[in-house]
Amino acid sequence: MQHGSGPNGEKQSKLEKGCHTLQKAFEEKVVAAVESGYRRPFTGADHMAMYTVVYDLCTECNLNNAINKAPDVLYSTYAEMVTKYLKERRIESTGMSADKLLRLVVQRWENHKMIVKTTVKVFGYLDRFHTKHTALDTTTDKGLKCFLTEIYSAVKVDLRGAIFEHIQREREGEVVERGLLRQAIGVFIDMGIGDDCYETKVYNVDFEAPFLTFTGNYYEREAKRWMAENSTTEYMKKAEQRLNEELQRAEAYLHRNSEKPLIRVVEQKLLETLLNLEETGFIALLQDNRLDDIARAYRLFSRIAKGVPPISRLMYEYVTSEGKQIVQKHSSSPELCYKAYTKDLLDIHQKYRSILKNQLNDDPIFAKSIKDAFEAFVNQPVQSHVKGAPPGTPTIKETTVEAIARFCRQRRLREVSHFEAEDATRCAIYVASGRHAEGQEPVCRLAGEVQEPPGCEEDDLRLRRDDASFDNRLLALVSNLPTQRPRASEGCHRRVRHVLRLRNAEPQTELGSLPRDGDDRRRVQPAEVPAANDDISSLRAPVIQSQG
Repeated sequence: MQHGSGPNGEKQSKLEKGCHTLQKAFEEKVVAAVESGYRRPFTGADHMAMYTVVYDLCTECNLNNAINKAPDVLYSTYAEMVTKYLKERRIESTGMSADKLLRLVVQRWENHKMIVKTTVKVFGYLDRFHTKHTALDTTTDKGLKCFLTEIYSAVKVDLRGAIFEHIQREREGEVVERGLLRQAIGVFIDMGIGDDCYETKVYNVDFEAPFLTFTGNYYEREAKRWMAENSTTEYMKKAEQRLNEELQRAEAYLHRNSEKPLIRVVEQKLLETLLNLEETGFIALLQDNRLDDIARAYRLFSRIAKGVPPISRLMYEYVTSEGKQIVQKHSSSPELCYKAYTKDLLDIHQKYRSILKNQLNDDPIFAKSIKDAFEAFVNQPVQSHVKGAPPGTPTIKETTVEAIARFCRQRRLREVSHFEAEDATRCAIYVASGRHAEGQEPVCRLAGEVQEPPGCEEDDLRLRRDDASFDNRLLALVSNLPTQRPRASEGCHRRVRHVLRLRNAEPQTELGSLPRDGDDRRRVQPAEVPAANDDISSLRAPVIQSQG
């Protein structure tokens, strides 16, 4: 092509010559330096030579020509030489191993980013005075989008398949190079150049959505295989282990926004199947008292929506059944032993309160199930025979609350120890917190109508001191006892006042001054214990005072 000898022809010839110089320097200096690992360095002098060409072409045309075509020509030249470089390095992925493909794509992308970073400094004048005033992409975005068009679009499907293959091998126990996986997945993340939500747009469509489908299909097959080959306990162990592994996998090389969707898919495929499997499995864990497995089951079920209520219902049914067995066992005995019956109630109460605290994390749904279960069986009548009655005398039906109240009465008659009565009263307060069957005598009335035993005046001072200590402990217990209903709270205080009333000294505090639940400003002060030579009439019940 020949150009005229006028000024315009000379300028056009100079522009073409400058573009040719830039293309040659790009191939021989920039690309060679990057692909050789900078063994052939791209020096500062090389950079200044290329930058000067761009600057002179833009500024000279600005001074001598009203219509400045140099920036547009230079911008096109930049895009052409980057595109040419990428076309010469396209990847033929057919028949290539997954590991080799990952390494090759990662290498191409890392080299391309370095080439663009270096070249953008040469064409920096265009970004400052040309692209910012037009609708064109910056030189950085333009260079990276060339990779999207020439390399990524052709290889993304095979690249995704290679990543899936590595992840599946890792799930099956093989050791893979997580750093390589992180770099390969980073290609999908970086391909959203120029989008406002670049971190989620291309990555979500091209990688995350297919990956979640791939993961769901994998764990659906695993769940069926585990169900056929393993017990419930082993299934739960494997499910918990896989959930922890997927969490570590997400943190190691996936995008941060992929963690929650990934865990949600795994929970859905593994735990919903486990929930159906647990219709009989959870009962077996309770029967065998396998505390670690109970805690594991709770951890797993609490991860999914509506996962806790089904097994809490199983807990309610099992505790109710176990409690009814205790009632039936003592009802069939020749004579009801209040001490043994109360001990069995305390044992089951302590057992499930401990499970609730240590294995079930004080979950309110399980707490309600256990409480409802106790209320269900303690209101069942227990049959007892009258002591010393002639044969054929009909049995007497008592409720559990009545039996515990009679046990507390035996304590007043010095037939049981103070500590046994304290535990019994604790259980009575728990199971009789305001809900009684119709026609049932309240425990406060049963325990309060106690006749003083003969010879009570000859009780020694030691027993009086034990009474005061017991009263102090039990009042402190009830004062801090959590209750959900104000009426139940008042009932608890009344029971203690009746059951633990001292013989010669009524408590000085009125019911309204007793501390309520959650009131941390009131404290139970220790009861005064008289010395050996003091008058026992000076003994008083613990007085509750307000601190400030």
